[in-house]
Amino acid sequence: MTEILMTVLTTLVLLSGIVALALYARRDRFAGPGTGFVPYDELGPFADRRRAA
Repeated sequence: MTEILMTVLTTLVLLSGIVALALYARRDRFAGPGTGFVPYDELGPFADRRRAA
């Protein structure tokens, strides 16, 4: 009986660790600056390119 309880407990601990690691990796704070989306490129702002010529 104790083997089953230990197996279930170990499985829960491993799954919660994997979930915690995935949530930490999704924050993406450890990657540093410059990883975010900036709506501007070499051709100018996107709003200017959407106008009809």
